[in-house]
Amino acid sequence: MQVWQLFNLTTVYHQWHSAILEIYDLFGKKIFSKEVLQSEKEVAVDVSLWSSGMYVVRLVYNNQTAGSVKIIIEP
Repeated sequence: MQVWQLFNLTTVYHQWHSAILEIYDLFGKKIFSKEVLQSEKEVAVDVSLWSSGMYVVRLVYNNQTAGSVKIIIEP
């Protein structure tokens, strides 16, 4: 039986047409990137194959960080 682990993000209304969601490991390696359109209120990321540990989630607009958060994935 396979269990899917998903990380859900909820966005709030924003004024831009789109932004880029980036996720980095603790070594600074970008492991995920996705354009998020203004109409998207939720983004699901499959983390089932990721190693346990801390990751940095970053929302980028106009080449600048609009927001960031650290998350921990546990086994």
